[in-house]
Amino acid sequence: MKIISLNITEFGGLRDFKLDFSDGLNIIKGNNESGKSTVSLFIIYMLYGLPSKKRANTPYEYDKDRSLSWDNSKAEGSIIIEDGGKTYRIERKTKRKGGSGSDAEMTDLDTGKIEYRGDKLGESLFGVSRETFASCLWCGQTGASSISGNEISDALSNLSLTADESVNADKILKTIREYRKRYRYEKGEGGLITETENKIGALKARKTDIEKRISENESILAERENTNKKINDAENRLLIADKRRKAAPKIKLLSRFEMIAEYERELESYQKKLDDIKTDYGFPEEPTAVSSAKLDLIYGDLKNKRAEYRESCKKRDLRSSDIDENAVKTAEKITLLGGKDAFCGRIRSDLSSIRKKRVFSLVLLCISLLALLLGIILLTNAAAAAIISSFSVCTVSAFGAFFAYYGAVKKKKSAVSELASINTGTESYEQFIEYCFSEKASYEKIKAENERVEAEVKNAKKNLEDALNEADNALAQYGRASKASCEDELAVLIEDIRSYLEKEKTILGNITRISVLLSKEKEDLKNFDEEVIKAELLQEKIDGFPMNDGEIEAEYRTALKERDALKDTLSKLNVKLNSATELADKLADLQGEIETLEEQKKDFEKKFRILDKAFSAVSEASENMHRVFAPKIRERTGERLSEISGGKYSQIFLSDKMSVEVEISGTGRSAQALSGGTTDAVYIALRLSLTEYIFDKKVPFFMDETLAHLDDIRASNALSMLNEYISEGNQGVLFTCHRREAELCGKLGIKYNLIEI
Repeated sequence: MKIISLNITEFGGLRDFKLDFSDGLNIIKGNNESGKSTVSLFIIYMLYGLPSKKRANTPYEYDKDRSLSWDNSKAEGSIIIEDGGKTYRIERKTKRKGGSGSDAEMTDLDTGKIEYRGDKLGESLFGVSRETFASCLWCGQTGASSISGNEISDALSNLSLTADESVNADKILKTIREYRKRYRYEKGEGGLITETENKIGALKARKTDIEKRISENESILAERENTNKKINDAENRLLIADKRRKAAPKIKLLSRFEMIAEYERELESYQKKLDDIKTDYGFPEEPTAVSSAKLDLIYGDLKNKRAEYRESCKKRDLRSSDIDENAVKTAEKITLLGGKDAFCGRIRSDLSSIRKKRVFSLVLLCISLLALLLGIILLTNAAAAAIISSFSVCTVSAFGAFFAYYGAVKKKKSAVSELASINTGTESYEQFIEYCFSEKASYEKIKAENERVEAEVKNAKKNLEDALNEADNALAQYGRASKASCEDELAVLIEDIRSYLEKEKTILGNITRISVLLSKEKEDLKNFDEEVIKAELLQEKIDGFPMNDGEIEAEYRTALKERDALKDTLSKLNVKLNSATELADKLADLQGEIETLEEQKKDFEKKFRILDKAFSAVSEASENMHRVFAPKIRERTGERLSEISGGKYSQIFLSDKMSVEVEISGTGRSAQALSGGTTDAVYIALRLSLTEYIFDKKVPFFMDETLAHLDDIRASNALSMLNEYISEGNQGVLFTCHRREAELCGKLGIKYNLIEI
């Protein structure tokens, strides 16, 4: 079982107080008088209600005056728990005067079904009593629980045997033995049972003597006594029958008047209940079914709007950020230079023109050289002039082609430089440019989608704010203040209105039913005066219940006939009867004394058997504890004590008599030699070991200033041990007024939930 949250409506000095717990370690830190004690009392109250007596070392000494609200003597609140994979809400309410009891109600939050209603919720959840739960799971300081000096051995022994250090098994056995001796001595005769048997024997002897003396007249005496009894009964029946015969109509009328008064009392009671529920719920205006349905719509709309807002925020949070921003910038730069196609065409042209112009220039140059060579060889004026003329033309053309080629080279260099400016080369520039424009297209698409999502988030947020405003207005209409979770407060209001309407409907139905019956009776009896009828019956001393006329008359005649016959029989018996009357009276007295003593003897024997069984049961339990349970507890407690002390007291153990001993220099030293901090370490280890063996389910473990007397090293070891317990699926709650525990957890890497109050 784990506590998820608690909500104190009214308890002690706290009102409208809420705490949220985590699954693991919860450190509740607060100054003195901040409410830590009240919170711990409240947890036990929700599980077990208010106790009838104080108990030492259960978290503080319980006190109704301390638990009930200081304002109106009420205790009310709820806790949310997780148990067996399910979530439940536990509610309890107690009022000192004029209110209902403190029964708890546990509701399955998944199904809405009430799984338990009653005062013993803690016993149903854990299978143990309040004392065992508090004694094992609430770990305070040994000083606070009177465990010190010579008392520590007895306290630990009692705690191991009974889960309550205040209950001493040896003292119980001694007390039972003393009570048992009152009824029968352990050796020889004696005790109340033997004394009673002797008295009965003496009285029976006297009875036998009297019976012998009146044996002859016994039958006559018995018959006369029986006849006298019958005559008395007949006289009484005759008197009653005669009065009923005369007053039957009046008695019937009076009973109907009493019914009218009862109807009026019931109406007044139901009207008071109606006024009380209006006061209890405290609505500024009386709710109706229509208002309940309207609140349902507001509640549903609020939940939908919050879900829509969360979903839109989730979409926004899932936006992609994998776009190559450099590629996008490159694409934008190319766009400014004329676009992808124009840019690629120009680069392609600049890179390919150099090859053509280079070939053309080389061809013209070769032709010019060939013409010059022919002119030199032929040496004729006409041929030479023609060739030289051709050579001149070709030379000019070659130079023109060369300059064209030089221009193409410059273009290529420019193209290469331009490609380098966008971080690519001449081999794969087209694929790179395609990639840049692809990234730019993806970027623009994501940008458009992000703008759409942002608009959706903004719209969802506005819708949620509108729904929250509507919910706040609805809460204010019924006198409820909006809190952190508006949905929860609205759900509580809706549940309160439904509860109010259901109670109001039941009460109004009863008022209508009783009003109809009352109106009919008043109409039938409007011509009769109740006081006059009462005065007449009082004067006549009439008692009894009305019967029909035939029954009354038959009863009267039968009683009259029977009385007369019995009187005749009595007259005949008186003639025969002698002095046996006096002896019979003595015999009757003796018989009464004997019967009284025999009943006393049976009672004494019954009590003796109960005490004998109790003595055997406690003896057997004590023996089993020392033989089976104690060794396991000793072993586990010793391991934990060694862990807390860091191995310094590795020989700490619990003896067969459950006394704590430490081996120092080869000599066993008693618990009196331990320091206060070591004694607290013993206490923590023993509590955890008991919890491990007593409870068959995961349970929370509570520590109230338990580490105050431990130094930092031992406190750290104790926290590590508690963390091991929590790591097994349990929950831990530590109350403290210092920050030391939280700081130590931080150093140890122990996860914790710090709650400051």
